[in-house]
Amino acid sequence: MEDIHDIKGLIEILPFWREHFLLILIIGGLLCFSLALLLYFKLKQKNKNSKDLDLLKLTPYERAIHDLMDAEEYMKPGFDKVLSTKASDVIRRYLEEAFKLQASEKTTEEFLSGLSKERIFNEKALAALAGFLEMCDLAKFAKVEFSHHEQTILVERANDFLELAHREEVSVCEKVKTEEIEIA
Repeated sequence: MEDIHDIKGLIEILPFWREHFLLILIIGGLLCFSLALLLYFKLKQKNKNSKDLDLLKLTPYERAIHDLMDAEEYMKPGFDKVLSTKASDVIRRYLEEAFKLQASEKTTEEFLSGLSKERIFNEKALAALAGFLEMCDLAKFAKVEFSHHEQTILVERANDFLELAHREEVSVCEKVKTEEIEIA
């Protein structure tokens, strides 16, 4: 029996974690990276939602001014239709929210005709709105290209109308408040 020897010596069997240390390290790193990425996107979404909530707290006039400033980023060559569409959407949305008017699904002529019949706005405000919407229609439907100066005029007309309409909105709110006080 002395002539029987082991071919190899004893083999040390390492614990699992020591044998696969590199693999465990890589998986752990990937998990940490994934968790950090998930937290980043959660925080980013939370910040976006808080900005959306801040916009919801704005009055229709304040939201329109904010959205119109956002539309100004399209004041560059070749973006006339986009600028006009965004600006007219802002004005129409403002009119729907502030005055409860049906504005977004009507043509310019239908909308202006309805406004003049309802006598919500004075002649100056109606003329400002008509000039603005007609200019938007030129870019949207006739595909007229505006110079930078004309794009500036478009945005100024939108701002002018918003200012005039806001005055009307405030006076309407004041009339309603005085009527409610008189009734009470």
